[in-house]
Amino acid sequence: MVAGFGKAISAGTPMPNVPAMGAVWAPWSAAIAQSVQKPNPDYSQILDKAVQEISGNIK
Repeated sequence: MVAGFGKAISAGTPMPNVPAMGAVWAPWSAAIAQSVQKPNPDYSQILDKAVQEISGNIK
């Protein structure tokens, strides 16, 4: 299991540690929660809503 995490980490890109990322985390967390709460979620709709909210937070 640890080796799997090592492979994933080596291929990943770290997220910036800046206050502006706060505009992303709440909508992202809500989208993740909505994606697992009910069977057969509409991922496209959930993520589109998150993107709209994030864009609104950034502007």
